[in-house]
Amino acid sequence: MNRIGIFVFYDAGGIVDNYIEILLDSLSEILKKLIIIVNGKINPLGYHKFKKYTKDIFVRDNYGYDAGAYKDVFLKFLSYEDWKNWDEIVLFNDTFYAPIYPWEPIFKQMEAKKSDFWGLSRHPECRSVNNTNINIPSHIQAYFLVCKKSMFLSNYWLEFWNNLDFPKIHQEAIKNFEIDFSVFFSKKGFTGIALTDTYQIKMNCEKNPYASYSYELIKYGKFPIIKRKAIMLYYFAEAKRAICYIKSETSYDINYIILHLERLIKEKKINVLEPFDQDKLEIFYRTHKNIYIYGHGQYGKGMATYFEYRKWKYKAFIVTQNTENNADLLVYKDIHFEKEDGVILALCEAAFTEVYPKIKGELDESQLYYPDYSLKN
Repeated sequence: MNRIGIFVFYDAGGIVDNYIEILLDSLSEILKKLIIIVNGKINPLGYHKFKKYTKDIFVRDNYGYDAGAYKDVFLKFLSYEDWKNWDEIVLFNDTFYAPIYPWEPIFKQMEAKKSDFWGLSRHPECRSVNNTNINIPSHIQAYFLVCKKSMFLSNYWLEFWNNLDFPKIHQEAIKNFEIDFSVFFSKKGFTGIALTDTYQIKMNCEKNPYASYSYELIKYGKFPIIKRKAIMLYYFAEAKRAICYIKSETSYDINYIILHLERLIKEKKINVLEPFDQDKLEIFYRTHKNIYIYGHGQYGKGMATYFEYRKWKYKAFIVTQNTENNADLLVYKDIHFEKEDGVILALCEAAFTEVYPKIKGELDESQLYYPDYSLKN
C-alpha cells in the first residue's frame, strides 16, 4: 500500500512532546510519505524533531482548525501532488496517544473491508446536548481518517474541500468537517466504516465511544489509542481503568500521557476538570473541614477519582434520594452540616439546574462549590 499521511499539529507554545514522536515513529512503517501541517507556531526544537520524519512541513496561521489545515493542503500546499501515485491518504492529528497496540494488524483488517474510507471510532446518531431539537447524524470521527483512491480521485473530493467553510469556533469545526465529511460522502455513494463497528462490545447507542468506553475498547477490542478528551472529569472513572490497564497490560509507556497532561495543566492550557475551575476547587478543599460530593453519576464518580489522584479526602457522596439503596450514599436532607463543611455539586447541567435552587438558601454560599457551565467548549 502506498500511503501518504497528513498530520495536523497544534500547541499554543509550539512544543512537540514525546508522545508525538512515539506516534510518528509508529506510523513510519505504515506511511511512505508524511506531510506535517503546523497550525500556529512551532519552536526550533520542535521543528528539528519534525525534520526527522519529513521535509514537507507547512506552518500556517491557526485558523480553521484541522479542517482549515486539510483544506489548505489539498487546495494550496499540495496542489501539485499527483494523487494517482497514492492508494490511501491518512488524515490524523495530535489529540490522542498511540499506539497502545500495533497499527499494522488494524490496517490489514480495515483494508479487507469493502469501504471507501474508514476511521477508528464512530459517533452514533443522537440528540444534540445543547439543543434537543437537533439530530447529530452518525459519523466517523475525524481525528484519524483513512481515505482510499476511489474517494480522493473522484470529482467529489475537491468539491467537498472547495465548499468547506473555514470553521471559526470548535462547534463549527465539528459540524463543517467531522460530521459533514461522513454525511457528504455517504450521500455521494461512498461507504465509510469505523473500527468500532467491527467490535462485539455492548455500548450505549447515544454515547461517544472513545470517551465513554475507553477501558472496554482498549481491553476487549485492542483499540490502538486513547483520546486526550477521554481523560476529563466526566470520564475520569473510565479513564482511570483504561490508564491502569495500559500500564499493566501493554507496552505503551503512560508517562508520555502523564507528562504531556501535566505540562498543559501547569501552563493552564487545558482544564481536565471542566466545567470546574481547578484553582478554585483546590482553595475550596483547603478551606473546609469536611467535603461532601453531591452526586453519584459520572461527574460525582469522576470527582472522587480526581480526589484519589490528588490524595484528598472526602466525607461521603450525597444524593437527593437514595434510589440505588446504596449504603455508601447519604441523603442530603438527613445530614446536619457544620459551618466548616463544604459541598461540591458534581452534577450534570440539567441536574445542577434542578438541585442548586433548592439548597442555595439552606447552606451558606461559601459552603458550596459548583460547576460553571460557561467553561464548557
